Amino acid sequence: MLIERRESSGVTQVELAERIGTSQSMLSKLERGVVRADLADLLNYLDGVGHDPRVFVDEFIEKIGWPKPQRRSNKK
Repeated sequence: MLIERRESSGVTQVELAERIGTSQSMLSKLERGVVRADLADLLNYLDGVGHDPRVFVDEFIEKIGWPKPQRRSNKK
């Protein structure tokens, strides 16, 4: 999903790596799933390609078939 976001934004790995302060090699590993991104890395990546992280998470949840948790009401 990350590669799709980057490519749809028209950004190369080299350009994105420069934008987010990492190497092209590390970015490639991240996109291929060789290394896992922590939340800060994911947010940085999505910001670098101009993609809303909330939309990304919703798409990810839908893709893996995990039901969205029901929002709890604060009313008692």
